[in-house]
Amino acid sequence: MNIAISCRPRSLRFWRCYSSILLAGLLALTAMAPAATARDVQKLTSPAGISIWLVEDHGVPLVALGFALRGGSLLDPPGKEGVGSLYAQMMDEGAGDLDANTFKSRLASLGAQLSFSVSQRALTGGLVTLKKNVEEAAQLLKLALHELRLEEAEFERTKRQAVAFLAFEQRKPERLAVRKFYEAAFEGHPYANAVNGTAESLRTLTVEDVRSQGAKLIDASQLHVVIVGAIDAAEATRLVDEVFSELPSGQGKQHTPAAIPPAKISKNISSPSGHAVATAVFALPMPRLGDQHFFTAMALNHILGSGNFDAWLTEEVRVKRGLTYSISSSIIANPTTSFSLGVLTTKPENMDQALKAVRAVYQRMKTNGPTQRDLSNAKNSLNGAYLLGIDTSAKLANQLLGLWVDGLGPDYASIRRSGLNRVSAADAKDIAQRVFDPDEIRFLIMRPANQGSAKPN
Repeated sequence: MNIAISCRPRSLRFWRCYSSILLAGLLALTAMAPAATARDVQKLTSPAGISIWLVEDHGVPLVALGFALRGGSLLDPPGKEGVGSLYAQMMDEGAGDLDANTFKSRLASLGAQLSFSVSQRALTGGLVTLKKNVEEAAQLLKLALHELRLEEAEFERTKRQAVAFLAFEQRKPERLAVRKFYEAAFEGHPYANAVNGTAESLRTLTVEDVRSQGAKLIDASQLHVVIVGAIDAAEATRLVDEVFSELPSGQGKQHTPAAIPPAKISKNISSPSGHAVATAVFALPMPRLGDQHFFTAMALNHILGSGNFDAWLTEEVRVKRGLTYSISSSIIANPTTSFSLGVLTTKPENMDQALKAVRAVYQRMKTNGPTQRDLSNAKNSLNGAYLLGIDTSAKLANQLLGLWVDGLGPDYASIRRSGLNRVSAADAKDIAQRVFDPDEIRFLIMRPANQGSAKPN
């Protein structure tokens, strides 16, 4: 449940970025595959003891394989933030006897897509390929896991690209403001660190730093595999053992930071030169995953900030008052933290009024709660969006993998749907009164230099 980014650095949603016409054609074929439901998930253990979730789908001759190794950027040493992300970016840049170009050409010749990423809590990878080529494609994945080349020239090129990507992100006010919010609201906690590092931390990294971090991340004791597609249980377990059974195993530690909500901050900062708009980030602690009130809070936040024109924040602040270019709110949730995260952009001179309007909307939610129509629309929208997020084999594999990383089971889709459907108007009003308190909003306001300072009042 995190914000996705584009190909470099790659996000947890590792099948969204494609680089050739051949792969585009493969994805078009993938899109025709019917998505399986949670009840179809087989929980398997390979002969080597590897945990697997398998969904057989023989409608289209494709196989999507995803894996996760818990740990992620939380393992980055101080001062070397982004080293895990850089390692993931190097994982398709040549392995074994194959240099980067040959490695990628071999994948393309098989009609296969292979990609890797690091989130805060996991190194993940994904392979999508035609069933007839799954054995050969899996061997390339095995090479990447066991015999990564990490050549100096490719490393320096990848590092330059990562630094350039960060510079590009800084030119986006919303992205920069959210990053600054994390730094302030989680100061002293691992969540304050950027997964992709900083320009300063990346520039200091060496090939040996990346190689050493890879040895920490590749830990078989933290491994889980998901497979969706035209493959049966016997084939799946044999394939998984072929690829993963020889990975080194660490101590089996769970790399989970202490639970923490965002600190209550009200902070003003100046944006870099060149930014003409003002941006505000606003957040509220939410019930965590697994809490009985989580789905109620999810529905309420959707009503407030889905970004649709009937969302309360959009309707009041953008449509009625014309105070913002854009405004939305989403829930960021994992086993150790959960909060709503809202972002708005506006003209600097409108920031005070916009923040006042935001507080008024939250006060309205706290005082009145949603209407029955609001609640019904939110349930339908959230349930529909979830189904659209698993409507292909690759998407389903990705979703299941994310559930495992979050400590959830493959039946979460049905739990989520039933949890949302059980939310009543009385429940919604009760949680609205307890959670959506405008006095508890955390604010970070980023304005162009010399534009004064807005105070959330």
